[in-house]
Amino acid sequence: MTLRRTFDPAFQDDDERAIEFGRKFHALSPWRHERFDPEASIAFVHRIQENPDGFYQCSEDGFIGGVLTPLWFAPETLLAVELFWYSESKGEGARLRQVFEQWAERRGAKHIQFSALADQHEPALRRIMARSGYDAVEIGFRKTL
Repeated sequence: MTLRRTFDPAFQDDDERAIEFGRKFHALSPWRHERFDPEASIAFVHRIQENPDGFYQCSEDGFIGGVLTPLWFAPETLLAVELFWYSESKGEGARLRQVFEQWAERRGAKHIQFSALADQHEPALRRIMARSGYDAVEIGFRKTL
C-alpha cells in the first residue's frame, strides 16, 4: 500500500508543532492531571528520531512515534509499537497509521501494536482498527498511589 499524500519534511523538525500536538493530546489523556513538560516531551521525540529503531512522523495535522522491538520471549519476532499518535483532521490519523505500517513492514516487523485511550472514542476506534486488520490484544490498567 502506497500513500497518495507525502509528508512534508519541513514538519519533521518542527518542535513547536510537536509540542503543541503533545499538549493537546495530554489535555485529552488520562494523564492530564500530571504536569505537561514541553522540554521533556520534545527531548523524547528527539530520542526517537535519533534511535535507529525509532520512527517519528509529523505532518501539518498530526504526529506519530514508535519503536521497533523484539518480543521479550521470541527475540526473532519484531514488533512495531506505537508510543504516541495524535491527529486533528479527518483521515489524518489513518494516514499517519499507514505510514507507520509501511515503515514497520520495510523494517521487518511481524506485528504492529497500537494503543488507544479508554474514552468515548474507543468503540469507534475499535471498529476502525478491526477494519484495518487489527485485533484487540491487551488492556492497560492504572492505579494511582
